[in-house]
Amino acid sequence: MIGNKPSIYNVPSVYNQGGGDIVGPEIGGIKYPVTRIGNQIWITKNIVVSWPGLLDFSGNVYDSDTNPRSVYPEDMPNFYGQYGCFFGRLYNGFAVDYIADPNNGILPDGWRVPTQSDLETLISNVGAANANKLKAVGYWFTGIHSDELGFSSLPAGYYEKDNGGFKMRARVHYIWSTTKGSSNSKYYIQIQDNGTINYNTYNRNGLRLAASVRVMRDA
Repeated sequence: MIGNKPSIYNVPSVYNQGGGDIVGPEIGGIKYPVTRIGNQIWITKNIVVSWPGLLDFSGNVYDSDTNPRSVYPEDMPNFYGQYGCFFGRLYNGFAVDYIADPNNGILPDGWRVPTQSDLETLISNVGAANANKLKAVGYWFTGIHSDELGFSSLPAGYYEKDNGGFKMRARVHYIWSTTKGSSNSKYYIQIQDNGTINYNTYNRNGLRLAASVRVMRDA
């Protein structure tokens, strides 16, 4: 680990509010539950930690900004459950690369931030119209949520500092990949409250949208 200890924001050492067995990786001092879907093992919670190499979104963040940044949803703590960060921290595209970089020593051996191919495999295993099988029970504004596959998708929405702040909480779960679509875009999936999974790229200059990070490994 580079620098000082990561910030954990009042989360218990075992992050198990919801589904999943406690057999997963330890990331930043937090042990995450996991589930198996096909030949993939996924953590079943959004990452909650901030590392010393990540900046926050205070001050001006311009289109040309390439700093890894993350944000903790302190504006509505009661909305996020008992620990104030149940939906996890949100990370911009450059923070995704920071977390995934093995030189930073963040992820245990064998674990990775998903690639485009990993997310496509997840969608193939589940079915693009079957997002309800992934959705955590009780945290979505509308729609059906069975969490049949134990993925416990948590609708943290996303954040854009200069474009309205926090958006779509309790309605959509954005999950980053490490795969670039171009020099200024990254692939992600959207798990929607209407029960579908959309696949897209974030094209805004600077990759400033902040969204959720999950990690996985091959089974």
